[in-house]
Amino acid sequence: MEKYVRAQKIGEGSFGKAILVNSIEDGRQYVIKEINISSMSSKEREESRREVAVLANMKHPNIVQYRESFEENGSLYIVMDYCEGGDLFKRINAQKGILFQEDQVVIYCRAEAPVCLCQGTEEGCVCGSTALAQFIS
Repeated sequence: MEKYVRAQKIGEGSFGKAILVNSIEDGRQYVIKEINISSMSSKEREESRREVAVLANMKHPNIVQYRESFEENGSLYIVMDYCEGGDLFKRINAQKGILFQEDQVVIYCRAEAPVCLCQGTEEGCVCGSTALAQFIS
């Protein structure tokens, strides 16, 4: 964590928390997902590391970019780009139950909404398939 300065906690879920940080190296903001792996079984820790490897290989304009990961003091840290404009979950909630038109969904998903696969928290981003189901149903 020596490369980052914590700004604020932006979410918390059952497996960890999402923290907004400032990079000392480039001055940009990122989100770090902090997962306590010290209480996990060795199998669970290995599964977490495999998930990070999958994230590291995902390159798509509509998926939040993985930057790096590291382990420190019994936690796994995953550094991701920050969705500054918000996320699909917030956009859905702003509709207050009013369904989107199909053309709005297509435009939003193609151009504006990175699908956050890693920043998932109760008040933060949601994974793509779940979000899209909520978005158009």
